[in-house]
Amino acid sequence: SILLQVWKKLFSRDCPKKFSEYVQDRKTVFERVRQSFPDLTDKQLKSAFLKAMHGGSYKKADKRTGEFVLGSMEIEVSELDEFKKAVKEMMREIRKHEKYKPFWESIQANKEKDNKHGTFVSHVYQQHEKEVVVENLLPFFKQRGRAVGVLTHDGLMIEKLDEKKEKTLDPQILRDAEAYVEEKTGLRLTLVEKSLEP
Repeated sequence: SILLQVWKKLFSRDCPKKFSEYVQDRKTVFERVRQSFPDLTDKQLKSAFLKAMHGGSYKKADKRTGEFVLGSMEIEVSELDEFKKAVKEMMREIRKHEKYKPFWESIQANKEKDNKHGTFVSHVYQQHEKEVVVENLLPFFKQRGRAVGVLTHDGLMIEKLDEKKEKTLDPQILRDAEAYVEEKTGLRLTLVEKSLEP
């Protein structure tokens, strides 16, 4: 969703439809894929879409495990192919923007980067994840007297005030944090508390 919001901040026109469809209603996109491939799990599909977003192919085996993200290289998923094309189209436009052009040029000049598209996609959303988590959520929760135990790439772990009394975070503090981030960055996000239970 960060990439979609970045697009909207940079450009007055709509982003490619296949990307916005996935961000706004992933469940429906997965259901369309399952009309042809009913056995694919949410986990498989999410992994395949992430791979496609970063310029990878769902038809290639993972270099470390040798496994195919969708279980086989024989599968042809037009939704994935169209999504990948939409992301490439978006990135072609974003990398021309003055804010991102210098980084794209540095990637182009780096001979060691094989997947230049994937590196650029990662940079764009990770730059904004850092802005949200490190520059805004961390100080927000500290101002509220909450200890942040761990920072993760797209979130943080907040220590409970009292293990016995506080089973979950008060949802209002999450809504306040969302409002704070939107005011400071213009990015609208939904914060959720995730269980650490397996």
